[in-house]
Amino acid sequence: MEDNYKDERVVHYPPISLFEWMLTLLVLTIPVLNLIMLVIWAFGTGQNPTRVNFARAVLLWMLIGFILGILFFSTIIGTLSQFSDMVSV
Repeated sequence: MEDNYKDERVVHYPPISLFEWMLTLLVLTIPVLNLIMLVIWAFGTGQNPTRVNFARAVLLWMLIGFILGILFFSTIIGTLSQFSDMVSV
């Protein structure tokens, strides 16, 4: 028995063009707009899956960078605070 049916739920998205990628990267250079657009692209409905995955990857890298930045600066502040305690004694 053959299954000759067409799944109508599958939506084929066209590839993202060079101009669309250039526009996407331009939007990501604008400080507050980049976060807003990344959230819309990552979690909005009806988006191209390539752009969804790209937006989620960028958001994940931003989160990793934010966490590493907090760890780095808290380590620096802790070290400087211990150093200032040793100098003032």
